[in-house]
Amino acid sequence: MALFLRILGATHNVSEAAKAVGVSRQSAYDLRHRLAGQPFDLAWEAAFEYGLGDLAQAALDRALNGIEVSHYHNGELVGTSRRYDERLTMFLLRHPQHKLGAMPAPREYAVQHWDSLLQRIAHGDAHWGDDDADKEWIADIKAFREGFSNHQHAIDDDHAKQQAATRMKPKSDQAKRVRWQGGGI
Repeated sequence: MALFLRILGATHNVSEAAKAVGVSRQSAYDLRHRLAGQPFDLAWEAAFEYGLGDLAQAALDRALNGIEVSHYHNGELVGTSRRYDERLTMFLLRHPQHKLGAMPAPREYAVQHWDSLLQRIAHGDAHWGDDDADKEWIADIKAFREGFSNHQHAIDDDHAKQQAATRMKPKSDQAKRVRWQGGGI
């Protein structure tokens, strides 16, 4: 299981990770389903987190720099130009934090504890137990989730306020003048 998770973290491809350890893609998903909420499930979420930073950088680069497009005439390269995807730019502006995955708070926690989770799974501890160490893990995850949730609510509230402020339009020319002279929002 730990090897599967390492490969999943490196490739971000469930099929490839499953094939590398000799199981089917469906078997991997079935295992995850059976171990929902357990260390294996948590580590699965963290494995995808490792690729999100790279993906965000690549998307930002494409939004800022576009992609080079080759132009051919009669089979010969006659020039290149840059193509920009404004939809990608708008998406990045509207969604400053990636919120992918089924469990953002546990995923963030698991990323911070990736090595210890993999070590635990490698030693056959794929389920939470009743011992004190596991109770400590679970309490730590719950505390992290509460802090994450409170932090995320604050971010979401700030984001909602910013969006509401940009959507508010003055109804009259007088209101526009007041707004732009600093008397409004």
